[in-house]
Amino acid sequence: MKRKTEAYAHNFKTEPFNVQLQEGKLSAKSYANFLFSIEYLIKHTPIHLRLAIEKSIEHPELSHYFRHKFAEEQGHDQWAIDDRAKLEPLVNPPERMDKKGFARFYPQVSLAMWDYVREIERMIMTDPRIYISYIFYTEYLTVLVADKMKVGLSMCGFGEEPVEVLTKHAELDVHHTSEGLEAIETFLPNTFEMLTTVEKQIDTLIKLHIAMFKACLV
Repeated sequence: MKRKTEAYAHNFKTEPFNVQLQEGKLSAKSYANFLFSIEYLIKHTPIHLRLAIEKSIEHPELSHYFRHKFAEEQGHDQWAIDDRAKLEPLVNPPERMDKKGFARFYPQVSLAMWDYVREIERMIMTDPRIYISYIFYTEYLTVLVADKMKVGLSMCGFGEEPVEVLTKHAELDVHHTSEGLEAIETFLPNTFEMLTTVEKQIDTLIKLHIAMFKACLV
């Protein structure tokens, strides 16, 4: 799981969204779409954790783990909301708002992100233990990419602290990843069947993740 996440973080460098980002060419509208999609995902995290708690109610230790994560994940969507507020003057410049013919830009949640969220729900309904592997994957991925995205977004002219929704998560997730590995060892049986199921699930989510980034581009 750790190697797969590292491989995706490495290969992401060649994706169009990240290429534009690292070249300082990502548009404010593309970045706004990204933030709106991330906000949508983060708002669903407590919902997903409640579902995982319900599905693991007959397994007290597993349910306790999800309750612990639920307490950690409250209010994080506000970081994305704050990031979007800082970006708004670049997306819809106030001096142009009253000009004839200027159309306000409204960021969109991509269908790929909608599918991503629904896939997480399907995964939990199938086996909440697999959700533990997703939690580790997304927290470790955030640790790997947050600083690089921050540098790239600053190059694009979005300020010195442009993506606090990722950097603040990364500060927390540095510690969470070790907990995540322990949870995987504790709750996921080390069998070929489980390992194969987890790998296929993460591969599916990675494909949707890539599609989400592509859909953000304007």
